[in-house]
Amino acid sequence: MNQFEALWEYQQADLALAKLNDDLKSTPAYTQYLRLKKTYKKHHNMLESLDRELSSKLAKQDEYASKLAELMRAFDLEKSELEIMESDEGSKAEELTEAKKSIEKLVSSINALSKELNSLVSWCRNANKQIGDTYALAASAKKELDAAKQTCEKERQDAVPEANRIKEEILEKRKAVPPELLKKYSALKESVPNPVAKVVGETCGGCRMSLSSVIVRKVAAGNVGVECETCGRILVQ
Repeated sequence: MNQFEALWEYQQADLALAKLNDDLKSTPAYTQYLRLKKTYKKHHNMLESLDRELSSKLAKQDEYASKLAELMRAFDLEKSELEIMESDEGSKAEELTEAKKSIEKLVSSINALSKELNSLVSWCRNANKQIGDTYALAASAKKELDAAKQTCEKERQDAVPEANRIKEEILEKRKAVPPELLKKYSALKESVPNPVAKVVGETCGGCRMSLSSVIVRKVAAGNVGVECETCGRILVQ
């Protein structure tokens, strides 16, 4: 076996290992695992978003409740003062009018703040329910995700003997390939999955483009490291 045949067989074993790994990533179980993982992440992100928003709304709810309590205390004080003024014959009409206006303002503020507070309370109640529902969906998705992951792990475990066999074959084939060719092969593999291509007639078996007669003759003569003029693959006969 010459060095080019050895390089070709080394690539075939290398590609066989890559195909085995690709096949494991295209099984129905793995496809389902990816789908469930995406679903679980969506629920998880939703929970984080709801928790953050709920914390913000609860803080605002406490703030509004505190303000409302202050307004109620001010209302009780103003109302008490108005009652005293109304029972005092010496109170002026202007003072009574001003006190009533002040109370009306307080009532308006209390009603507006109460409305906002009730809206916040309603939102928080709905958010709590949504969080509970989302937790249930996330838990269900996690259970399915764990089951799918176990199936994928079993498939990968079942493939270990074949993967080890191919790895041993790769190591064995590698011994027959000169270091300079291996270096070139590894560099090309960064850009193309199959760095070695056979000459088919007068075309590159990798990119299917025509080769010059000079290149074809060099490959036929067994020259080392001849590359395709189009894709840069190492050409073998």
